[in-house]
Amino acid sequence: MALLAKAGTIQLIMLIRDSRMIQTQDIRGIPGNYYRLKDVLAELIEAGLVRKETIERPYLTYNYTLTERGQFVADKLAEIEAYVAED
Repeated sequence: MALLAKAGTIQLIMLIRDSRMIQTQDIRGIPGNYYRLKDVLAELIEAGLVRKETIERPYLTYNYTLTERGQFVADKLAEIEAYVAED
């Protein structure tokens, strides 16, 4: 299945775009199964759209940001969203 067609993929990309950076727990705000969304996030990393940064101190945390390629895709998705919303 195409990555963008998977449930939650576009919402994850747009959440990271709007927030600039998210942590793993932030995906709980997206409707759907948390573990499936984590798998989608891993696929976004593998596709080169998202970058994962590991912070080990003071406790283990993962930060996610868009890569340049991911930012390009997010901007195009925002353009499509704005176009569709036009009257």
